[in-house]
Amino acid sequence: MRYREDIPPPGEVPEDVREIAKQLRSFLTAAGFRTFREVSAATRDVERDLQRRDKGPIRGKGISKSTAAAACQGRKAPSEKTVRFIALACQRKHSALQSSLTACLNQGKRAREAELRQRRTVITKKESPPEKIKDSERTLVLRRQGWAISLQQLYPQYNLVNLYGTIQPITVFPAKREEWHDLEACLGNLTNQRIPGHNVYADETDEFDPSGRTEFDEHLATTIPKRKWNGATFALQRLSFPDGKAKIDCKLGRYYLSLVTSESCDMELMRALVPRPDDLVPLSELPRRRWAHDKAGDPVVNGKGRSAAVAVATVILKAAEGGGYDILLNPRSGEVATHQFFNHVAPSGIFSPLDVNPPSFQKEFSVRRNLFREYVEELYSVDEYELGTKPHHDVEEEPEVARLIEALDTGVASLYYTGISVNLLNLRPEICTLLFIRDPDWFRRELREADKSGRPWRMAWEWLGRENEYQLPSGQQHQYLFPLDDNFEPRIPDEAMLLPAALIPNAAAAIYLAMCVVR
Repeated sequence: MRYREDIPPPGEVPEDVREIAKQLRSFLTAAGFRTFREVSAATRDVERDLQRRDKGPIRGKGISKSTAAAACQGRKAPSEKTVRFIALACQRKHSALQSSLTACLNQGKRAREAELRQRRTVITKKESPPEKIKDSERTLVLRRQGWAISLQQLYPQYNLVNLYGTIQPITVFPAKREEWHDLEACLGNLTNQRIPGHNVYADETDEFDPSGRTEFDEHLATTIPKRKWNGATFALQRLSFPDGKAKIDCKLGRYYLSLVTSESCDMELMRALVPRPDDLVPLSELPRRRWAHDKAGDPVVNGKGRSAAVAVATVILKAAEGGGYDILLNPRSGEVATHQFFNHVAPSGIFSPLDVNPPSFQKEFSVRRNLFREYVEELYSVDEYELGTKPHHDVEEEPEVARLIEALDTGVASLYYTGISVNLLNLRPEICTLLFIRDPDWFRRELREADKSGRPWRMAWEWLGRENEYQLPSGQQHQYLFPLDDNFEPRIPDEAMLLPAALIPNAAAAIYLAMCVVR
């Protein structure tokens, strides 16, 4: 028999694995076997004889020739069955080998233990997750031009949003006028019905960048109940444009998968720009992003190779007392996983199923339902609509949503679908909507009614409360409302709150699209 050409070199496998392979080869040579096919056939006979002896069903399959080859060439530690059956097959042809059986079985056990130790050593020696950049470093990068130059080079076919004269790192696909009153207009198909396991770094159809596995494990190890957990998401499958209208097909994913396979693209670009914030960073220097490009072709519209969680962002635009308008725009807290202390519109959050029984996925695949959930959870701190501890939820029965629906039915307020944005830093899409409140007294009445109901207006933990304003970076101040004049222009020209260094790109896109509708 020939063994040499496939035997691993010294050091590649534990020495105990090489030793058991050497013993098995000596058995086969002494017994006169010429091919692994002969060995496989002999082990089938061994197993059938053992089954006859035990008066059991005769189903002897023995071991395959590939299993025999792997064991005898030392490519992996053989199982106890493999060692035993090869040894017994050899004994039938060479009875003098009987005394060596016990020693061979013991050596096989040592080989398996050595291989397990080696695997554990490899796990402990894995690279650490990429180091996160500091908020101050991100702010510095976003105040310079390198990010814009890099994104325009990477995605020349997509225009960056210009919000009140400031370029933002995001592109948009505005809704058509005939779609404005249909919140579900952008939804295509939900392409699967299975959520990946909470600790599985994969989904049903996709392969993810192997270099992200360590970071994924780190997120699993740092889960924080009620703050950071690996919840289910609807993730981008593809964006298409039938008749010029954006349609998004989704697959089921997990939050940590999105952090590792999409948010990591943002962090990777920021790290590359920190030492040279005005320079172009080519794709060749961005391996995580390059993986997405290689798998998807155009990762802006194709989610292949990653799990890009879709989100829903709603601009609340209300008529202000005394004229003009206000946008609810608030800093995020220091407890969120991404964009700490950056300004964002509310309510906004991951597009996800709350009731996670498969028959309910299609019901959960609804912009209206997710918007109402976020409205209750983020503006009134109702944790149930984030955690989902109950088996069933009827969000439209909640008093806050019932009051909102009454305002919509009476014309006091209107809900619009305004379009889809794709953040080019993290390659994640967002469905954008607008809640336009025309009555300047509505907000005051709503606060009063909420107090009476026992569930007062109180923004959730994701948002920074005014009492924690001291946590904000130097020069940034806390405010709940951003004022616009009668023409929907900022009352304060060149307002710093709207600069990329202070505003989440998705908020910039949501405000831009809202202005496209109200104007």
